[in-house]
Amino acid sequence: MVGITVLVENRTRSKALRSEDGLSLLVEYDGVVILFDTGETSAFMENARQIGADMGAVTDIVLSHSHPDHSGGLAEALDFFVRRGGVLPRVYLHPDIFREKRRDDASAAAHGAKNLSLPAAARALLDSFFVVGSKMPQRISERIVFLGEIPRRYPEACALTGDVLEEGAFVSDPLLDDTGIACITPEGLVIITGCAHSGIINIVEHAKSVTHIQTVHAVVGGLHMRDAAPELVARTVQYFREQRIPHVYGCHCTGTALAAYGCNKELVVGDRVDL
Repeated sequence: MVGITVLVENRTRSKALRSEDGLSLLVEYDGVVILFDTGETSAFMENARQIGADMGAVTDIVLSHSHPDHSGGLAEALDFFVRRGGVLPRVYLHPDIFREKRRDDASAAAHGAKNLSLPAAARALLDSFFVVGSKMPQRISERIVFLGEIPRRYPEACALTGDVLEEGAFVSDPLLDDTGIACITPEGLVIITGCAHSGIINIVEHAKSVTHIQTVHAVVGGLHMRDAAPELVARTVQYFREQRIPHVYGCHCTGTALAAYGCNKELVVGDRVDL
C-alpha cells in the first residue's frame, strides 16, 4: 500500500498542528520515503515532530513546482538533512523550477510583485544534493515514477498564475515545471500532485501513458479547482467518473467544488491514508 501522511495543508483539526496555505506530503511506498513538497514555512517539520513522522527516513524529495507555498520550506528540509549527516536524499524536479518567477497583479499590489521563484536559500543548499532535474519521466524506484513535464493535451484545464522571466522580460508563465509522481500498485496508479497547474486530466493521462497502466486507483493532492469555472469542475468530475477512479483526495487548492459532486474526500494536516 501507498502510505500518505499530510504534513501541511490548508486545514487542520488539531490546535497542536499548524495549517497554512500550502502542501507537504510524506509518501511511503516500494521501500522509499518521499517528502513531496515542503509547504511555505517550517510548519511541515514541526507537524512531523508532533505526529511522530520520521523525517530521517526520507530517501527522496520531490518538488511539484517552484511556487513558495510548495517550496518555501525546502531550505529548512535541506538544512535538516545536511545537519543530520549520512546519505542525503535525492531531489527530483523539473529544470524550469530555477527560472525567475513573480506575480504582479492586484492581489500582490500591496507588497509589490510577489516572488514566485524557488527560494534563494534552498538553491544554495541544493549544491550539496544529488539533483535530478528532468523534463522526462524518471524512475524513483521500480514502482514510483517522477512524471517530468506534463503534455498539455487539454489546455483549457490548466490553472496558470504569475509570470516568468524570458529573454529579459516577464511573460505569462506556462508553469511547465508543474509535475507529480505516480505509484504503481496492484490496484492501479496512485497519482500525487502538488497544485495541478498542468490540469489534473493532463496529469492523469500522462501518468497512464508513461506507466502503460490504464487503471487509476487514486488521485491525491492539490487539484486547483478552488476558483474554477463550473463547466471545468463538471468536466473534471465527469472524467473521474468515466475513468472510474475510486479515491480522489483533493486538498490545498482544490476547494469545495468537487465535494458537491461526491468526488472529494477530506484530507487535512495530520491525516494518513493508505491506498
